[in-house]
Amino acid sequence: IIAGLESKWYDSGSIASISVPSVIYANPSTKYVFTGWTGSLTTTSPEDMVVMDKAKMVIANYKTQYAVDIKVIGREVPASLNLIVNGEGVTTSIGHHYVKWIDANQTLTLSVPTTIDVKPDTRYRFKQWIGSYIGENPTINVKVDSPMIIAALYELEFKVTVESQYGVANGSGWYSEGAVANISIDPIVTVAKGVREVFKGWNIGIDISKASITVNQPLTIKAKWSEQYSVKFKFKDFQEETIIPRYMIISASNNSRIILSSYDEVWLDKG
Repeated sequence: IIAGLESKWYDSGSIASISVPSVIYANPSTKYVFTGWTGSLTTTSPEDMVVMDKAKMVIANYKTQYAVDIKVIGREVPASLNLIVNGEGVTTSIGHHYVKWIDANQTLTLSVPTTIDVKPDTRYRFKQWIGSYIGENPTINVKVDSPMIIAALYELEFKVTVESQYGVANGSGWYSEGAVANISIDPIVTVAKGVREVFKGWNIGIDISKASITVNQPLTIKAKWSEQYSVKFKFKDFQEETIIPRYMIISASNNSRIILSSYDEVWLDKG
């Protein structure tokens, strides 16, 4: 650009000192950066001298640059990350921003990690870019034709671990804060002939084998089991004839009572 035209008379053979600002700010997010002289002078220093052996014209050339404010947005849980800006690694953190000046109409390449570990069971996951650019790919190419604010939006995730000594427990994985985890397990698992394990609940106070829980923190969920044995009862009278009682009462050691009316296969808790 040519900010203005200025002329001055010099004696023949004298030295003219010329200078211009290396940077001119049009506003806080737009600036002009000196790139060099053309005309009777072809140097790149904003301060130089010209021998006045004839009439001369020198032109100060500037290029336009725009500020790109790059932000990382997430909950205020401390976490740092390596932001890649045009191939250059920049260390920043959740809740902070980094300003990069880019030549007008040039392409800015940004890349952020898909996940950021906070703790072994807590992390951030990249969700999308917002602001002057909208997109879901963690690596983007943006043409900078004006000042921009581009933010990488992260959401907090928690690890849910579902464990069981028997059967196959379902529902383990990473969940966004506030998401619903569906956990389940087969309520009865046969471990040997005449021996089985019966589901008695989860260690988080839920008694059903299939449940939905809201995840607001890391969770380790364990299944509780009770071992049972198969028992068959046969009854005979004094003549060795088979009889079938209408019911039978079994008193357990814990003072509980079980009333039976079917005797072919009865499952009783261990002990």
